[in-house]
Amino acid sequence: MLRLVLGLVLIGGLSGCDSSTMRFSAEGAGQSVTVEGMTFVVYRDELQVQAVRSGFEFGLSIPEVFPKARIAMEQVTECSVDPASLTGDVAVILGKLDCAAL
Repeated sequence: MLRLVLGLVLIGGLSGCDSSTMRFSAEGAGQSVTVEGMTFVVYRDELQVQAVRSGFEFGLSIPEVFPKARIAMEQVTECSVDPASLTGDVAVILGKLDCAAL
């Protein structure tokens, strides 16, 4: 019985691994992109962009993830992303787009 409960909790927890947050969910499906072996699903809401890292990599740090997330955001949106605008954690990264910069 304990195994069943743990299995259901694990499946439930994994089902939303690369889902957008509420703000971006109305925008539809995101676009998956891989940068240097790290996969992100990128969602756009006007001049805001969100990259949700998918996959399991333990021990990642923000300095490792943010530059790759920025590249993913720029590839999908074809706009520039100011590195100073990036916020979030190693799983969900938010940024601001500057579409006039490119």
